[in-house]
Amino acid sequence: MKKDFLIFGVSIFMGLLAMQSCEVEGCTDSDATNYDADATSDDGSCDYIHGCTDAEADNYNPAARIDDGSCEYFGCTDESATNYDPDATVDDGSCEYIYGCMDPDATNYNPNATMDDGSCEYEGQAMWWINSELGVGNINVYFRGYYEGEISSYYYYTPSCGATGCVTATYDTGSYLWYARADDGTYWSGSWITIYANDCSTMKLTLKKDGKPSMELVSGESNVDAIPQPIAN
Repeated sequence: MKKDFLIFGVSIFMGLLAMQSCEVEGCTDSDATNYDADATSDDGSCDYIHGCTDAEADNYNPAARIDDGSCEYFGCTDESATNYDPDATVDDGSCEYIYGCMDPDATNYNPNATMDDGSCEYEGQAMWWINSELGVGNINVYFRGYYEGEISSYYYYTPSCGATGCVTATYDTGSYLWYARADDGTYWSGSWITIYANDCSTMKLTLKKDGKPSMELVSGESNVDAIPQPIAN
């Protein structure tokens, strides 16, 4: 009886040894770089390729099994561009813009422009007027070599640009030559007047005590309530 029991115990022990000798530890995941096809027991040693696993990314790695947060998406990252891509994480220099003038005060303002190209243009005004009856008749004003209009009234106070009886020119900013000639031949020789953006330069024509023509660039606020006084012809 004891002999049989001993033989039975030895058989079990030998069987366990045989089972242990058949077990092979290693990485059993075929997606791992160190996959062991002979392994029968996974020992947690599996290694994987880390990288971008998003097929939509520009640096997608089809061999990667663990995403390491390195995915990159190329495109335009400038919100002011017409082709801005909110999903882009790396600017690839593809941004496109509408170039033009972005200043609403400019005459060529482009409300659709997304990039100012320095092309803005501005206008201003210049006005010629008199503040008394000069006794020379109406006065013809020539601006930039062309007839601009006729001064037919005078004002006691500086009038606003465009006032009746004065000569007002609207033009691009810059300095320009002008001259004036009255009905009796009195001549205001060529001089410069500067036009500023969205402003009015007022030139007052006068006569000196000896009757020689003179001029004065008047600064300060104009009087919108100034009343024109007709010139006697």
